[in-house]
Amino acid sequence: MMRPEYFEVWFGCSLNPSELPEQFGVVTACNPQGEPHSPEWNQAAQERFRERLIKIANSRAIQVFPVTGGSLDGSYLEPGFGIGGLSREEITRLGFELDQEAIFWIEPKGTWLVPCDGSQAMAVTEWNRRQRPSD
Repeated sequence: MMRPEYFEVWFGCSLNPSELPEQFGVVTACNPQGEPHSPEWNQAAQERFRERLIKIANSRAIQVFPVTGGSLDGSYLEPGFGIGGLSREEITRLGFELDQEAIFWIEPKGTWLVPCDGSQAMAVTEWNRRQRPSD
């Protein structure tokens, strides 16, 4: 069963809606399996993940951009990456390899919470309804 807070996530993204891919995934390397790790550990994991995405981008046409997920009030924020140009299955596999419980998949029909264990995806809401206000 997915953690209830996953259904309450708000996203921060510096790209304008017109700059976003039509569909994309959001993945983090932080806090595998939802277990808290130190800021240093998470930062190193994100850097390794960023380097991996650069290698993928060298052989495939993908778009990678920073996305932060967290609470509306900003009391909890977790950095991640938006990734366009890969399929939902490829994004889910990346999440699985990073030992994540789930990824987010954004498409015109809505935003989905996709468990990395192959369980059924669950609707969250529309991406544009889950944007954190800019600071």
